This record gives sequence, structure tokens and C-alpha cells, in this order.
Amino acid sequence: MNNIIICTYDQKLVPNKKTEGSVCWDLKIASDFSIGAWECNKVGVWIKTYLPLWRQAKTYARSGLPGKMWLMVANHIGIFDADYRGEYIMQFYNFTKENSSFEKYSRLTQMEFSPYYIWSWKFGQHEIPTLEIIVNKEIYDNFAELYPTQRGEGWLGSTWIS
Repeated sequence: MNNIIICTYDQKLVPNKKTEGSVCWDLKIASDFSIGAWECNKVGVWIKTYLPLWRQAKTYARSGLPGKMWLMVANHIGIFDADYRGEYIMQFYNFTKENSSFEKYSRLTQMEFSPYYIWSWKFGQHEIPTLEIIVNKEIYDNFAELYPTQRGEGWLGSTWIS
């Protein structure tokens, strides 16, 4: 399958682009979120993806995150591999002396889909995939079984465990 699939079960959590020229899709947090001063904390965005093997998803802070909200994405750039089927979790670091709180559906991060190349491939060898968005709780809950991989739902850092 050459499609990129984004799956969620809440229509308000479907990633979107605010302008035609946007490179990235805005991601919204799936619950109210608080983070203490000088703390690192995680929050889900309740999406799962299927990516063709030669694609990856990268997540970044939205441009106003550090300057307006004094947060940064803890690992700066999140990489979601093609074989990951679990929920997307964002990690944030609050670099202020104050606690911060955000409401459900706040847009804190953005996601892009990009190719990666294996040494034996030629550039331009693979077609650009189409994008499919699914809003369905049953599919979301059974995503790893419907789109199986060896890794499955292994969470952040799971490839370190052999």
C-alpha cells in the first residue's frame, strides 16, 4: 500500500494545515495538559499512522511554542518510523519558573511526512503517496492489528529493547 493513513477517533484531533503553503500539519493535544516549572512531561495527540516503508513522520514545535508559551519539544524533532503503529506522544520541556497549562485541542506541535532513502535506492524511484484520514474509534483501537509490523505499538525508546 502506498497511502499514508492518519487515524484518530475524534474529528477535532484530525491534523490540519491552516494555509495552502503550509509544509506541516498542526497536531492538537488530546487532553488538558499541565507541566511544572523546569519539568519534562508527555501528552498524547490521539493519532496513529500507517506510512509506506520509505516514508517517515517528523514532529516539531510550532514556531510560537518557545517564544509565546515558553515550551520546547523535549527531543527537538520527533521521528516516527514507518513501522510504528502506536499513539503519537509529544514530549515537552517547560524552561520557565512557572507552571504552564494547556486546554485539550491546543495546537502545540506540527508534523511533516518526508521520504528517507536507502543506499541502494535511486532518488525519485518511489512515487509520492496519497493521504487518507480515518476517523473511527474501532479502527483506531485495532490499528496495530489492521496494519501489522514487527515493531507494532512499541512506544518511545522501544527499539532500544531487544
